[in-house]
Amino acid sequence: MADLRALGKSERRVLNTLEGLENFARRYDPSQDEPQIAVRLESLEAICKEFYAIRQRIELLTDETADDEDDKDVRLREKANLAALTEFEERYFRLKASLTSKRATPLPTATASGIGQPGDRSDSSFSKVKLPEIRLPSFGGRIMEWVPFRDSFCSLIHENKQLNDMDRFSYLKSALSGEALQEIESVELSAANYSVAWKALESRYENKKLIVKAHLDALFAVEGMKRESYDGLSNLISGFEKNLQMLQKIGEDTAAWSTVLAYMVYSRLDPATLRQWETHHNSKDVPTYQNMIAFLRSHCAVLQSVAPVSSKPSGSDYRSSKPSVCHTTVKPSRKCPFCGDSWHPAFVCGKFQRLQIAERLEVVSKARLCRNCLSLGHWARYCDKGTCRHCQQKHHTLLHGAPIRSSVPQSQSNPPTQTRQQPLSSQPRPNPRPQTSNASNTTPSNSQRPSTQSPATNTATSTTQTHIALPVTPTHNILLSTALARVQDRHGNTMLARALLDSCSQHCLMTKEFSSRMHFHASPSLLSVQGIGSSISTSTKLVSAVVRPRLEDMSAFSQEMHFNVLPRLTVSLPTASCSISEWNLPEAAFLADPRFHEPGPVDIIIGAEYYMDLLRSERHKATEDGPTLQNTEFGWIVSGKIPDHPVGGSPSLTFVCSTNDLQDQLTKFWDLETCQSHST
Repeated sequence: MADLRALGKSERRVLNTLEGLENFARRYDPSQDEPQIAVRLESLEAICKEFYAIRQRIELLTDETADDEDDKDVRLREKANLAALTEFEERYFRLKASLTSKRATPLPTATASGIGQPGDRSDSSFSKVKLPEIRLPSFGGRIMEWVPFRDSFCSLIHENKQLNDMDRFSYLKSALSGEALQEIESVELSAANYSVAWKALESRYENKKLIVKAHLDALFAVEGMKRESYDGLSNLISGFEKNLQMLQKIGEDTAAWSTVLAYMVYSRLDPATLRQWETHHNSKDVPTYQNMIAFLRSHCAVLQSVAPVSSKPSGSDYRSSKPSVCHTTVKPSRKCPFCGDSWHPAFVCGKFQRLQIAERLEVVSKARLCRNCLSLGHWARYCDKGTCRHCQQKHHTLLHGAPIRSSVPQSQSNPPTQTRQQPLSSQPRPNPRPQTSNASNTTPSNSQRPSTQSPATNTATSTTQTHIALPVTPTHNILLSTALARVQDRHGNTMLARALLDSCSQHCLMTKEFSSRMHFHASPSLLSVQGIGSSISTSTKLVSAVVRPRLEDMSAFSQEMHFNVLPRLTVSLPTASCSISEWNLPEAAFLADPRFHEPGPVDIIIGAEYYMDLLRSERHKATEDGPTLQNTEFGWIVSGKIPDHPVGGSPSLTFVCSTNDLQDQLTKFWDLETCQSHST
């Protein structure tokens, strides 16, 4: 906002100067003012250039600060900018025409070469011809993209004499993204800091060794051809030529590599193309790379001209030409069946938690989910995910107490009531808090008496259900130690990862999704990872990466770590958002994870092998009864209980069963000190 106010004042100063020139033209006296015409015209041209520069900077800043505007506001703002520019130009043209007409000697016209005198409106900087928009190059931090970005940005922006450093810095920030933008995020936007930001990028990415290595890796990774096709041959030629041109651009003498390059191309050709090449090159001399590429280009043109109209898409040369039949299942993106958001476990779904027990069961039945693990694809009787923690039956703990009607006939599933009641009647226990329902006056002592009803009567009353409410201890939201770390692959490409610092993990772990984004080279490695209880996950891949702090000025820590790859590491952490407005925290630039209080995915887990090496001595409390702040090589981490933030669950769980099952269930729960039951 301060920059906008300063630019607004500069614009008003330019308009006041223009108004002074207009007053001069109105009061013009040929006998006294004619010698000033040339000076006034030069001043008018300088004012015009300055106004265009100021207006351009104003529009750039308003675009940056108006991300949340809707389309209507954007159109209004663009209309206001156009009106201001049109008004200025009208005043400029009228004033220049007036001053030029008062001049004794007219201004010289443009020469045939199109070059006019200073101040001529034919100057390219004031051309009114609508030219195609030149799109700025973009750079996200991949080392192979640095040289093309650097050359394009220098040509369009860095060496443009019509731009000042403030404009250059604005263009630079708009062209960067991801890791590259993070590199200069802490540099304040000002004209004086543009050179600082540009030098920071050059220091980080102007690394010839890494650039050459990345392009050589790309050369060796070019895929070979399985059969003769235009697409396959075109991709092969493009893969070699593109990387060789970049290597030549940064000063590598690739002309001496001719024999090696020719053999690399030769080894990637399919048998049909190899026969064509050997027929063409019927000499005993060693072929050169340039001769081979020239032949392949001409052969590629032949393949393109004879290819059928309904040719297969690119990549078809890697598939068998034999027809095949398969059954394919398209797996949609996973969403929570209860709230419709991106998938998360039921026990962290707020909407599911707020439902009553019976409502939860109804939602699970409609979504055709397994009642034992609340997932799709199977039924509870085939589920091997464990049982209810309260009664060890085949249903989820969150459904404990739901009125589930058995589909087995009573004559097959229930023994006589009198026999089932015997264990309870022989060991009567008092009920500390009896509660009578509106339907009957049945209490636990009543239910202990043997049934004297006839079989017909007993069948009619077997649907009676008993609710037992058990107290549940409330839990608290716990913050685990998370940090943002810069992960670098073997090519020098870096990406920010959200790490969980876990002193109880024997291995460092990484998600498959993050490994795919970084294009890591994985080596085979078998590891069984066992969690709480009997849950086991298996990793078959191992990747190596260099891990550093997210900002270089935090510490000089740099360590190559080996990560076992798993499909999923943990749920989003923390499990719920929390307010940190009253906490005693360091500045966001010194926090290991500035968004530690907002739920988010975990990309990697750094285990006990490196955990102690990351810790520093400083430690203090965020609040008197809140989490602890611990300084590390990655910055300050936050961990511990969030004060006064209970989550998940009502004060009691209700178990519902039929009257025939009442005795067994009461026997299981009778030893609890507080038990509240009633029949309906």
